[in-house]
Amino acid sequence: MKYDNFINSLNDYLHGRIDGRLLLNAWQDCPEELKPIYYQLFHLIGDEDIRKKDVDYKNFQLSLVNNVIGLLKAGDIEKLQGISLI
Repeated sequence: MKYDNFINSLNDYLHGRIDGRLLLNAWQDCPEELKPIYYQLFHLIGDEDIRKKDVDYKNFQLSLVNNVIGLLKAGDIEKLQGISLI
């Protein structure tokens, strides 16, 4: 699959296998069509403290990340362009 490395890094982050710095490193050289998601990852990582305090926000934000993973798996880049992780 074309975006396997990006999908795997998001899954690793969600499951605590890598931290935010490693997630950004994995995405920094992403293809141009994924740059909007790369920039959204800064928001995701910046919200770690909020997710620790607010379970509803955590569930909401992590469901958005799972949506991104699904769109990447489907190769639906057009829908990814409008995704926000905040």
